Amino acid sequence: MPTRKKIEFLENESMKETGLVMRDRNPALFTFFLCLIMVVGTTIAIGIFRFIISLFWQEQRVREIFVNYKTNEYFSILLLLATFFVSLTTYFFVKFYQKRNAKSLGLTGENKVKSYFAGLGIGTILLSVAFFLANIFGGYEVTLNVGNVRVGVFIAFVLGWIFQGFEEELITRAAIMNYFSARSGVGIGIFANSLIFAILHLGNTSFSPLAFVNLFLAGLVFSMIFYITDSLYTSAACHSVWNFLQANIFGINVSGIINSTNTIFKAKPVGFLLISGGAFGIEGSILVSGVLVIALGVLYEVAKKKKIIVKI
Repeated sequence: MPTRKKIEFLENESMKETGLVMRDRNPALFTFFLCLIMVVGTTIAIGIFRFIISLFWQEQRVREIFVNYKTNEYFSILLLLATFFVSLTTYFFVKFYQKRNAKSLGLTGENKVKSYFAGLGIGTILLSVAFFLANIFGGYEVTLNVGNVRVGVFIAFVLGWIFQGFEEELITRAAIMNYFSARSGVGIGIFANSLIFAILHLGNTSFSPLAFVNLFLAGLVFSMIFYITDSLYTSAACHSVWNFLQANIFGINVSGIINSTNTIFKAKPVGFLLISGGAFGIEGSILVSGVLVIALGVLYEVAKKKKIIVKI
C-alpha cells in the first residue's frame, strides 16, 4: 500500500528569524499580556485624548463625546487613533520581553509600498465582492450619502483605519502567529492566532455564531496573506481597507461597533439576517463565509506554487 503523503507548512523568513532571536515565554502568559496591552493601552490613550480635548472644548461638548461613546463618531475616531499607541507599546513589549526584531515581525523588506498597495487591492476585491453579492440577494437597501460627508472627519477615519488594521495585524499575526509558528509549527500558528482574533470580538454588539465563524475565517485569510508575502504591510493594508470600505464607503456597521454617518453610501440591512448580517454588519453574513472560503482556497494554491506548503 502506498504511503499517504503529509501536507507540511514550511516556515517563511520572518518565522525562521523569530525562532532564531526570540526568547521563549509561556504562550498563555504571552498572549494574555498582548491582550492586556490592547485594553490598557487603548484606555490610557483615550484618557489622554480626553484631557487634550478638554483644553480646547467646553466640558458639555466633551461629555457628549464620552458619555454617548457608543453612537458618537468622534469617539470612534479616537478609538481608532488610539491603536497607534497600542502598536508602539506592542512593538517595544515584544522587542524587550521576547527579544524580537523587526525582521521577525515581518516589518522589513525592500518593497513596503508595493506590498501595502497589494494588500489594499486584495482587501478591496474581497469586501466588494461580498457586498455586491449581498445586494444581489436583497440584503441591503443602498442610498447615496455623499451630502452628509464631512471631509475632515472622513480623512480622520481613513487615518484611524490605517492605524487600526496595522495594530491588529501586528498583535495577532506578527507577534502571536510567528511566535506560535516558531514554537509549535506553522499550522498551529495560523490556527491559534485566527482563533484568538475571533475571540477578541466576542463582546461586540450583535455578535453571533456565524460572525464568530466569519471572523475566524477572516483571521485565516489575513494569516495566509502574511504567511505568503512575509510582509505585515500586506495583511495590515488588507485588514484596514476591509474595515474602511464597510464603515466609510458602503455605510455598514463594522463588527457591530463602528457605525459612521461619514460614508459615501448608506446600506440599510433588509431581508434575511443571514444575507446582510444585521446590526453586526456584513461580517455576520453567510455570503462573507463563502467569499472567505474561496479566498482561502486561492491562497492555499498560491502557497503551494511558492513551495512553502509541500507534501512530504
